[in-house]
Amino acid sequence: MKYLFFTLLLICISLENFAQETISILKDKDSYYEEYYVLKSDKKTKHGSYIKLDRPIYGGLFIESFGSYSQGKKSGYWETYYPNRNNIKSKGNYNKDGLKEGRWTYFFPETKPLDLFSSDSENGASFQVMWANPTTAQSGNYSNGEKRGVWDYFDEAGFLRQQFDHDSDSLVYSHNADLENIEAGYIGGEFFLKQHLNETFDFPAYLQSSNNTISLNTGMIIFLFTIDEKGKIVNITEIEDTIKNKKIYNRALATTQSLDSKWYPEKKNGTKQASTKTIAFELQVETKHSSFVTDQWSFSNTSNGFKMNITVK
Repeated sequence: MKYLFFTLLLICISLENFAQETISILKDKDSYYEEYYVLKSDKKTKHGSYIKLDRPIYGGLFIESFGSYSQGKKSGYWETYYPNRNNIKSKGNYNKDGLKEGRWTYFFPETKPLDLFSSDSENGASFQVMWANPTTAQSGNYSNGEKRGVWDYFDEAGFLRQQFDHDSDSLVYSHNADLENIEAGYIGGEFFLKQHLNETFDFPAYLQSSNNTISLNTGMIIFLFTIDEKGKIVNITEIEDTIKNKKIYNRALATTQSLDSKWYPEKKNGTKQASTKTIAFELQVETKHSSFVTDQWSFSNTSNGFKMNITVK
């Protein structure tokens, strides 16, 4: 069996200072480790190399991201990673304005978390993720933060599934599909749609920020929306709301609105036309009971578990 290494570029945490006077900042917390530079003249402005690693409560060390800043803006080569997995998520470069530029590649999460190994040298610490063998999910070029030209979109087996021209806003290839007669779809396919919905709604962040979850009940919020001839979302209409929670409702509406301009429109006989879809936010609340008995005491506890499912049809 062959060992596959995905060696992190950058990570000599000697952290270069780009020829300006800087101060090293190190945050060694229970839940994360972060190291970067700031300007001596402005301690709020990051300038130089950057790395952040997460330490989940169950143990381990996981890369979140690494790269460089220039005058407070992301600059040069960066990599991001899926949370608590050491699985690379994206890699590419930023221009002087802190915008994505040139070739970028995004990856599917691998089947399991990977181990992170560190070693020390006279130049500082270095890290390696062992056994990494990521599969490309999408790849293409940016210009000033905007996708340009033809992007390739793959499935988790590595097969090309879609090609979309972001200059002409047109689908130029879709596996086993008649491009002249096709339903409206999310650019890139279901994986990217689900990823966008979950990251945008970010239900775990809502639960952490909410002061009162005891009033939450199982229910649904459903919106109907139209994808027009240009692939834009218009006419978002509420169909159902049985959750009855203003913060969740606003979060669901904002997530629906964030889908704008991420679709290719329906075509019939080569003519683009408007179509409708629904998006459902289903909140599931599960009550859990536990008890513990000793010779002298009896303890019982009731807690709620929450899950949010988001589907588009």
